[in-house]
Amino acid sequence: AVAPAPPPPPPVYRYKKPTGNPNFEKPFNFATAVHGNLPASQVVGSAGATSGIMVDLTTRNVLWEKNSTAKVPIASMVKMMTLLVTFEELEKNPAISLESPVQITKTALAVPRTGVVWLDPRETFPLSDLLKAVTIKSANDAATQVAEFIGKGSVDTFVRQMNLRASELGMIDSNFVSPCGLKDKKKGNSTSSARDMVLLAERLLEYPQILKWSTTQVDYIRQNTPKPTQLTTTNKLINPHWPGVDGMKTGFTNDAGYCLTFTVLRE
Repeated sequence: AVAPAPPPPPPVYRYKKPTGNPNFEKPFNFATAVHGNLPASQVVGSAGATSGIMVDLTTRNVLWEKNSTAKVPIASMVKMMTLLVTFEELEKNPAISLESPVQITKTALAVPRTGVVWLDPRETFPLSDLLKAVTIKSANDAATQVAEFIGKGSVDTFVRQMNLRASELGMIDSNFVSPCGLKDKKKGNSTSSARDMVLLAERLLEYPQILKWSTTQVDYIRQNTPKPTQLTTTNKLINPHWPGVDGMKTGFTNDAGYCLTFTVLRE
């Protein structure tokens, strides 16, 4: 008799903390979901939402949904996929880390000067500072610079990675055209659905560092300079009035309107 081979050792992660949820990755259950607009006495303003969804990730039960598979522009919620692709690359590639220096390039200067931290090609930042600016302040220039760095010098390569990962996760309503969420002159807007954003958000919940940033109200980069740059969260749910909110990402453009993917843990 031949003894069975021992099971492989569990993977060792630097940044990821796998969820202990036994239902992780299972399909959502829409059987008992409330559909459409909610009475104003229950939820003020739901009639004004183009689309949305609320899911109990523990049970996979959908509590409420409205046009949850509609393909809509998602503005800076795109940065959620930028964060996921980046952290997954950090896990795969031991040559880079959150401490890796990133030289700012002219690529960052080409980003429209809205939602930026005024990156300068004379500067070098640790990757963590750029990711902090992406998560807290939703900095478009930082997101684009991260994409070029992780994409080995090519933002387009990084965007292809974003779309490949979306396909692997079953995000069938999603198409990304940039790492920051701004509209591309030729390709238009990045689009996704409320359902797809939940699939993406639950992956980010496995990265404690992302949650640490997404629950931060105020932080800084350029701290050792005469003029530190303040990063203030764009997510107004990050305050003691809403206990348990631990993420995730806001967005706004004229085409998309106001967007929000948020996560909350209570009891």
